[in-house]
Amino acid sequence: MLLAFLGAIIGTAVFGAGFFSAAQVFRQTGWLSRAHLALVGLTIIGMGSISLLWPTVALTAGLLIVPAALATMILESGASRLLPLAQLAFAYALVSGLPFV
Repeated sequence: MLLAFLGAIIGTAVFGAGFFSAAQVFRQTGWLSRAHLALVGLTIIGMGSISLLWPTVALTAGLLIVPAALATMILESGASRLLPLAQLAFAYALVSGLPFV
């Protein structure tokens, strides 16, 4: 029960941060736009791997989300730097295999 609740909390946060990143792809330019694009793409791949029950793809996506989220946090300004923390939590869940327990 606790794992399901934790999954729902992480999922909600990831969707919110993902929508923000998707908007930033079009609003920003240069490296920041590319960092958001990588973060959104890898997050979608991670979500798809959960749906298709592909733990190897989920692990790979989780490992690639970490540098994309860190780059986004470095390049972003203001309080928006905190939003990629949701994707980092998602990456941790993917790497730990939480969705497949």
